[in-house]
Amino acid sequence: MRSRTKEIEITKEAPFANDKLDRQQYANTLTKIIQLMGDAGGVLSINGEWGTGKSTFVSMWKQELDNNNFRTIYFNAWESDFTDDPLVSLISELKIVSKGTDEEPFKTLVANGAKIAFAALTGFGKSFLHSTTGIDADVLKTSCEQVQKIGNSWIEDYEQQKESFSDFKRSLINFVADNADCDRPIVFFIDELDRCNPTYAVKVLERIKHLFDITNLVFVLSINKKQLAYAIQGYFGSEKMNADEYLRKFIDLEYNLPAPDMHKYCQFLFDEYNMAPFFSNRNSHDIEIGDFIRTAGIMAQHSDMNLRELNKLFAHASIALNSFSNSAYFSVSLFFYLCYLRVCQTELFYKIKNRNYRSIQTLYDDMTAKLPIRLLDSSNHTGTMARGAIFALAGVLIGYNVNYNNTSLLFEPNFTGTPIEGKRYSSFPIEPGVVNKDVLFEALSNYEGRACDLYYFDYWLNNVDLLGYLNIQ
Repeated sequence: MRSRTKEIEITKEAPFANDKLDRQQYANTLTKIIQLMGDAGGVLSINGEWGTGKSTFVSMWKQELDNNNFRTIYFNAWESDFTDDPLVSLISELKIVSKGTDEEPFKTLVANGAKIAFAALTGFGKSFLHSTTGIDADVLKTSCEQVQKIGNSWIEDYEQQKESFSDFKRSLINFVADNADCDRPIVFFIDELDRCNPTYAVKVLERIKHLFDITNLVFVLSINKKQLAYAIQGYFGSEKMNADEYLRKFIDLEYNLPAPDMHKYCQFLFDEYNMAPFFSNRNSHDIEIGDFIRTAGIMAQHSDMNLRELNKLFAHASIALNSFSNSAYFSVSLFFYLCYLRVCQTELFYKIKNRNYRSIQTLYDDMTAKLPIRLLDSSNHTGTMARGAIFALAGVLIGYNVNYNNTSLLFEPNFTGTPIEGKRYSSFPIEPGVVNKDVLFEALSNYEGRACDLYYFDYWLNNVDLLGYLNIQ
């Protein structure tokens, strides 16, 4: 038993050998794209939500590019955002792609970059008047001659900056030309930019655009575009700013990393966390294992969980399973739903566990409000997707209604089924909302018939909360 999956090994010989998301096909496409971009250079962004495996994908792709004689650089921007200016860090990373033993081109590049970085550190462009005179603007009283001298100095500094920019770009062009192959541009990966403080994130973008926009150098930004947009709005102090439009000035081509196949990933996590032994001694273990993986995949896909959240959910479920007896009644959909609440909807879980709800209807409304409508869509009521979710909701409602101290009493006595003529299920006093009424009544009838199994609903909640006895060998 473990609390997390092992770090994915990325081997030099076969970088995608341990890829569980079938993403090598996307790497092949992106390799062709950067080859096409090489002649002009530019910036490619790989966009994906946090926790979707972008960094792992980038590491695998980088190694594959290295294997195919590309010269690549990896820069974790988040690890360097304590500096005032990313220019020094960006230049430093270039040394890794330098060919041969002649260090002169790189030294020239560093020297020209240092001129720009030094000007930034001395505050050029920020409070120039104060840095020149040592006097605040509101108390400055000087003659026209003094103002003219200051203005001339300002112009001279501006001209020097322009010259420094030109010198740097010229030395960068020469450095890249010496170290890039004609059909393989240097690929500069920048990761975790969306996690940086807003000022640093914007400076990285500006430095890339203004100083590194040359041929045979392609930047690949691995980003959560939505989060980066928030950082940009924070930098400019306005939520109304069109951050997408601003980013278009810096990003030449956007690639949205396709969503993974959650069902395949759930199968991998089920095996990785070695959950099969719990089911192996049960009479219907093959069916339950299939139901478990299918339920997990449906919940993951339609509740917009990312890979990191799903991983945490499986880790928690694998531990909680050890609290349940192999011979006791066990509902796959109810168990996984309770684990989902405990990990992803913690407040709702504890409101149920602490019996904070004063009516079954209020509990039902809160649960359905926390699940995506598409997961409960009435049009899917005959399929596995909605049925599994609805049966899980029904299990919680019936379990909550059971009085643990006196099984002859119910929390809400009127919440019982009334037979419907011609139907195999009963009706219940509940407003179903978006959920298909017939399926909800069928599910409630099923659990009401098994109410004896849910007298120990608090036992289920404690086990999912990892408060039960763990049967670990």
